[in-house]
Amino acid sequence: MIFCWSTIIGFILIFDMKYFININQLILSKTKLTLTDAAILDWIVAICNSKNKKIEEQRIDDMTWINYTALLIDMPLLKSSSKITVSRAIKAITEAGYIQTKRVNNQRLYATLTPKIDTLTFNAHKKN
Repeated sequence: MIFCWSTIIGFILIFDMKYFININQLILSKTKLTLTDAAILDWIVAICNSKNKKIEEQRIDDMTWINYTALLIDMPLLKSSSKITVSRAIKAITEAGYIQTKRVNNQRLYATLTPKIDTLTFNAHKKN
């Protein structure tokens, strides 16, 4: 299924919906992140790692635009979520150290993954 949405400046992007949510329950259970935060984090990881040309064109200094509207369309299980909910989740994810963010021109929010993100994928919780 393909969704279309337009940005504030009217540029149309086409994205495929994210069908799966991957959550490392063991690691994230040791944080203050909620299940909603974890699902949003998974979306952010996917978008930041995307090689989609339209997404890459939107990047600034290796930071990826976090489009709240696209996120809410891509994540239908977040039924009652709003842009405020997404904003709070991104703040929590940033405070947990998984991403760094910056706002450009007081409008668009951009994010980049931190090295801590690897703890969600690799066996970083095991002691060597």
